[in-house]
Amino acid sequence: MTDNQFGYNGFEPSNNANGSGSHSDDNTQFQNQPPFSYTWDGSMYSGTGSKKPRGNKGLKAFAATVTVCLLLVLSMIGWAVYMGYVPAGTTSDAASDASSADRNNGDESKNTSSVPQIIKISDRAIEYDTVLTELYEKVKDSCVSIITDRALGSGFVVKEDGYIITNHHVIDNAKSVKVQFYNGDEYEAKIIGSDSISDLAVLKIEGTFKPVELGNSDTVKVGQEVVAIGTPYDLSLAGTMSRGIISGIARNVEVTNDAGVVVKTMTLLQTDTSINPGNSGGPLINMEGQVIGINTLKLMDVYEGLGFSIPINNAVTIANTLIAYGKVEDRPDNDFVIATPRLNITVMNVDDFISIYQPNISIDLPDGAIVTAVTRNSSIYKAGLELYDIITEFDGKAIKSKEDLTAALKGRRAGETVTIKVFRVNRSGDKGDYHELTFKLDSAQ
Repeated sequence: MTDNQFGYNGFEPSNNANGSGSHSDDNTQFQNQPPFSYTWDGSMYSGTGSKKPRGNKGLKAFAATVTVCLLLVLSMIGWAVYMGYVPAGTTSDAASDASSADRNNGDESKNTSSVPQIIKISDRAIEYDTVLTELYEKVKDSCVSIITDRALGSGFVVKEDGYIITNHHVIDNAKSVKVQFYNGDEYEAKIIGSDSISDLAVLKIEGTFKPVELGNSDTVKVGQEVVAIGTPYDLSLAGTMSRGIISGIARNVEVTNDAGVVVKTMTLLQTDTSINPGNSGGPLINMEGQVIGINTLKLMDVYEGLGFSIPINNAVTIANTLIAYGKVEDRPDNDFVIATPRLNITVMNVDDFISIYQPNISIDLPDGAIVTAVTRNSSIYKAGLELYDIITEFDGKAIKSKEDLTAALKGRRAGETVTIKVFRVNRSGDKGDYHELTFKLDSAQ
């Protein structure tokens, strides 16, 4: 199963392909400006009722004379200040200091230590620790990133001697697996066991570690607050915690393959906690710091806030089986996943087969589903099924056609043991006999 997961749509001006806006037909006008920037055009308001200047030359001359006089007076005042003239009410030292500061071109004003502290940072100590902060501190040393040559995922320590739970699809077909804690410590990991149907895997690293506390997923209720911790998208985001609630329990979620065929149905916890690619295999944690689920799925495309987790009670049963045997052969009674079964054969109705192929036989054939192809290494092939066998019975139910065989498979799950009865014609085509074959149903996955 793949990680069926899970930007910002801003305004884009239509006049310019590079995303910058333009108010004219010249598309290069604002080519180097960032989008959403403001530009002041420099125009000044002159007033709508201003009068037209007079054209009297005498007035112009008078204005020019006044201007020259003002400039002369200002020049004399500046020279007096420079030469040390001190106005009444001041000291010569103060005047000298002021004059010196002016001559230094205001260098002292550039010193930020002399800037008045109008806006200040509060020096009042604040206690920021909350329930969520304490929860994160409790579990962060038990959570890890899973790094393979094919994928990035999450996991968590369940035994102090280094057993770690994650998703099967995180380590599926991996040539190497590494475990990295959020403090940067990294370890080579061994795959103890993995199960594609339940999408669970157990890893082992060498050392002594802090395990998480496992809760009871059977007591989870809708509305309870939870958090998810993992490594979404990239290793640089390791240790990301997101918050939400339990949105639903015992949700039956159909999982399809790339062809859109339902390969299994999983009974999962639903949460609105943010779950993204890379969160797979990470813990879903209640407010007591207990792991109650394993994040595994997110509905993609137009759906948001729909994440799903494997209930920890079911996961522990599978994990213990993987630790003991390395694989899961017999599905437990309380399993949370129904894998769609597959016989891995192609069949036809007997009448259709005879009319098309006209086989050279001298005996009457019974009604049933005749096998025209069988996949090698499938369970039914290993049980002894042969080409052109006619399936006449499936687990005690009479099979008269291929439709009957399809109906008999409904409601069954991969891994179940079944018995079929087949009629087999000998090579000369003049005799046939019945055989019973017992095998476990293969998974469609």
